[in-house]
Amino acid sequence: MSPGCATTSSTTRSYLTFTAPAGPTFSADFDAYIQPSSQLSEGADLVLMVEDRPLLTVSYTTWLVP
Repeated sequence: MSPGCATTSSTTRSYLTFTAPAGPTFSADFDAYIQPSSQLSEGADLVLMVEDRPLLTVSYTTWLVP
């Protein structure tokens, strides 16, 4: 994980907490390992929280292709 980032999790959610950037632009990358036998698609929501309030939600679905 990059400097300025902390992680916590619950049974259903993962939380990434970042230190505010010095400039006007924030950028983050996320990389995950997926078991080779996982062939089904999975849906998820990414929620940007600012001061404990949801500011933006992006819903997406992942899938594996050969």
